Amino acid sequence: MAFKASGQWFARWDEDSWNGKASGSFDFPLIGLTPNTAYTNNAKGSDFPSYPYQEVVQDTSNELLRNGVHVKTPVDIRQVALYAQPIYKDSNTKVSHWVEDNENALKFVPDFTTKSVAAAKPAETLPDKTDVKAEVAGGKVEPGKTARVYIDNLKDGAKGKADANSLFWYAYIYSTPQALTGPGGAPFVTVKKEEKTGKYYFDALIPSNLPDGEHKISVQDENGTVQAWTPVTAGDTSPTPTPVDKSKLNTAVGDAAKLAEKDYTKDSWAPFAKALADVKTVAGKQDASQADVDAAVKALADAQSGLKKAETVPSKPSKPDNGDNDKPSDSNKPAATRPSASDKKADSKNDGKKQGLAKTGVDVRSWPVRWSPWPCWVPVLQR
Repeated sequence: MAFKASGQWFARWDEDSWNGKASGSFDFPLIGLTPNTAYTNNAKGSDFPSYPYQEVVQDTSNELLRNGVHVKTPVDIRQVALYAQPIYKDSNTKVSHWVEDNENALKFVPDFTTKSVAAAKPAETLPDKTDVKAEVAGGKVEPGKTARVYIDNLKDGAKGKADANSLFWYAYIYSTPQALTGPGGAPFVTVKKEEKTGKYYFDALIPSNLPDGEHKISVQDENGTVQAWTPVTAGDTSPTPTPVDKSKLNTAVGDAAKLAEKDYTKDSWAPFAKALADVKTVAGKQDASQADVDAAVKALADAQSGLKKAETVPSKPSKPDNGDNDKPSDSNKPAATRPSASDKKADSKNDGKKQGLAKTGVDVRSWPVRWSPWPCWVPVLQR
């Protein structure tokens, strides 16, 4: 083997870049170039149009051999060429597949110098307003999956490139800026036009390690100018539910249970009893919210404050017990009797005996009184 050559060779093709127009221009991304590097076409001049790069390498190697160089020698051979081959929908149309059949299909790209991708803007420097608007449907993204970001209010120049599938921007997701790739892994996103809706959009792959929470997606052009940004939410951001506090409810139930229905009016007790039943129902619910608990406690307190005391009739006081337990009962009281005939005769005799008394004297007699609680004698004076 006369020589061995090594170098970088890569190709990229895109069947969707051409918009079908007979004339015009579009941008074509070339991935893999080194930043801040000059690329020239010093491999020009070959008569073999299909692979001029290989021809120049061959010619250079032969030149080294003729000059007696037999050691490893670095050489600088560069070529950037664009080959366009139309593909017709009509399968009967004859298509030239090789460059040698159509030398005009191969075009050398003019010399150019690459530059580094502009760094992402810090989150705090994102503009408050932008002419271009961005939005993610539903405002949510899922880590590890592709998110579609809709773009609105594009300028005419940007629309023209987007219509030709040649508008390339750089997308980032914050808080800490992290570059987003296209669905195919390209280090940029392509703004396109959605056929069904006519809306402009770009698809970006959301990093699988993106933490749950609030984030921002921004997109900027090749010069580092932020074109638009939009807030998004990743994962489940539902707040952790706070445990329901039923301590006040349980205390209220305990206090209410001490009240007796007989002590309050019927009309005021009815709403209180209902509120108490409702509170007990809420106390037993496992899924009761704090709002449910607080409302039940308040309803019970309101009903309790509306209770009205029932009116009571005072009872007659009983006679105190003075120790006179030996007093006879009514059954033992002597019956009040009228004097018998013999008593009258005796009385008349006594009256006769008393004839000798002065008329100014006093006749003293006593009769038992029936209404007294115990027998007593009341003197009766007769003149």
